[in-house]
Amino acid sequence: MGTAVNRQILAVVLLALVVGGVFCAGLSAAWAQEPPGRRLTEGFTPDGDGTDGDGEERDSVEVAGPPEDADPVDAMFARLSLRERVAQLMFVTLQGAPRPDSEDVHFMRNYPPGGVIVPSLAQPTSAVTYVSALRDGPPEATKRIPLFIATNMFDLPRREGTLRGRFTQFPSMLALAAANHPEATNGLAQLIGEHAETLGFNMHFGPSLELAPTLRQAPGSVHYPGSDPVFASMAAETIVEELRGRNVLSVPMGFPGGGGNRTRNHPPILYTPESALASHDLLGFASAIQAGAEAIHVSNTIAPTIDPRRVPSSISPLVITELLRDKMGFDGLVIAGPMDSRDVSEVLEPSDAAQMALEAGADMILWDQAGTRVRRAVDSIAHAMAEGELDPAVVNRAVRRVLQVKYDHGLLERERPDRNAAARLERRRTYPQAAYEAERRSITLVQNRGVLPLRDETHAPIGVTGVIGERALFEGLEEHLDHIVRRPMSTAQHAGAIHDFEIRRLTGMHGGFRTVVCVLTPDERIDGQRELIRQLQASGAKVVVVLLGYPRTLPELTDADAIVLAYGGREAYQQTMRAVADVLVGKGPLRMIDINSDLRTEVGKEEVFSIFDLIRAPAGRLPVTLEEPFVKGYSVGYDPSEAIRRVEWRFGEGSRAVRGSEVTHTFREPGRYPVTVTVTDTEGDTVTGRFYTVVE
Repeated sequence: MGTAVNRQILAVVLLALVVGGVFCAGLSAAWAQEPPGRRLTEGFTPDGDGTDGDGEERDSVEVAGPPEDADPVDAMFARLSLRERVAQLMFVTLQGAPRPDSEDVHFMRNYPPGGVIVPSLAQPTSAVTYVSALRDGPPEATKRIPLFIATNMFDLPRREGTLRGRFTQFPSMLALAAANHPEATNGLAQLIGEHAETLGFNMHFGPSLELAPTLRQAPGSVHYPGSDPVFASMAAETIVEELRGRNVLSVPMGFPGGGGNRTRNHPPILYTPESALASHDLLGFASAIQAGAEAIHVSNTIAPTIDPRRVPSSISPLVITELLRDKMGFDGLVIAGPMDSRDVSEVLEPSDAAQMALEAGADMILWDQAGTRVRRAVDSIAHAMAEGELDPAVVNRAVRRVLQVKYDHGLLERERPDRNAAARLERRRTYPQAAYEAERRSITLVQNRGVLPLRDETHAPIGVTGVIGERALFEGLEEHLDHIVRRPMSTAQHAGAIHDFEIRRLTGMHGGFRTVVCVLTPDERIDGQRELIRQLQASGAKVVVVLLGYPRTLPELTDADAIVLAYGGREAYQQTMRAVADVLVGKGPLRMIDINSDLRTEVGKEEVFSIFDLIRAPAGRLPVTLEEPFVKGYSVGYDPSEAIRRVEWRFGEGSRAVRGSEVTHTFREPGRYPVTVTVTDTEGDTVTGRFYTVVE
């Protein structure tokens, strides 16, 4: 028997090598490594001792096959034993990469879950191989019941130093909020959809709709859609609709909000008053529901204004059933958790919490791992049903809802992902213009004491230093400036602080720099950053700070001569730094200033119209509220001349278009006329604005 099995494994490996998938071979071998009589077929086939691997007896109930004319969902339901039904409600995060590890394989073989989240991988072709192998394993191959195979496209690329393998760098949600530009948001949605569809994922865990924290001491994250619920609503609608068009389920994350209000050793708390929830934290989720989202994630955030018992939202019937289901009318899948997170496990046994979540109205339970805690939860819930401690209708209703969504989306018949298509994603030689435009539009200038934009004749020699990303920024600036020198802070990134010896080295090597650009992050100690700014200025240099990430430390850095905000992560910033370089030299994108009142003139009077009264450069606006003056929507500008390629005016009375940054025009008849101006920047991007002139 052992020889036969070895031959079988070898045959699978050789076949996988022929098609280019060593990983598929490894996983297929893992599915098949047990002798034929011990593989997963009907129910949970014992490992050999009649137990589940943890010493507990397995479900040995025989499941009768469905009648031939049964409803497809009824047929799938009938093929599941009691424990398999419970396992179908588990949504687990696999750990192994680039293939499932032994714990993943053991769990998938003996407790086939309803959904899995694929961990971070190095390249798109690895994702295709991973997804294909999962579809070859239980439960799809044995029970003909498809898996939800999910990922978060922002988290899928594996962190490898300063690069993210061969994946496209997506602009963060916070960058989109700073750009606040519908075309940029739509471009990112298309990128997410393209990658999810090409790589074979049928579910995307996102977007996160938790607004930025309201607690000053909370660390924040670039994954939040800022502090503006209106933008969160627009982004939710755009992304959900794009993914639906590609038959990929989106899972808006973080209901009911407040997940950013987390401090050290304390769970997150939603502080928004109940009367303001609909127009604030819940607005994005309401838009996602209206756009057709078929699943929503309920987090472990405590929401005392909704449930005074101060329990995690993931187990609260007031949050899940009364608010989400009844008041907001959501009838899709509710995925609650993760139940093995510290927020839950410190106050509840995860198995008990999982059962409480189902009783509260959840359909699926999210886990950060696939292992012992999940197995125990499945066994505990199945035991509670058998003993009459849990109404079987609770589980059966959830299982049918899960199976119905899978059937409605045709997941079982869905085509396998094409490795060649994934390889084309890897070989992209140019960065997608839609993604880069979003990065450019997000860069925000919040302080400028006459320093920016940078020019050789007034600012050189220029030094570039930083905790992280200074090489990428230096390379971007080299395309525009001649007299520029790079001085990395080699130890600060790992030490978590800028030490005195680094500052002495930088100021000692100053070499007569007129301007120094410093890339900082909110993760290093603020006292070292402020001392660096002080000593560089004492040596005679103007200091430009580029703050990378969630800008919570912005109010502490106002001694700098200029501050630019960029919203990339520590692990993915190459294109972000390229966009920063454009902005620093005055070639950032343009934004029209809102004009809320009519201009007034008289018939026959010559008026001068200047584009410099109507535009702001750079285009980004602060997407979060910190403290005065740094509140949502704040920004400052600089001379936009370097960014303008062409300006076109139309005066709304039938006159032909005129060109020029400044033009004169005389209205011949009284009335109220629209004035439309279109500006093209140096990258070829256009922005159009309109205001009205009343002629008396």
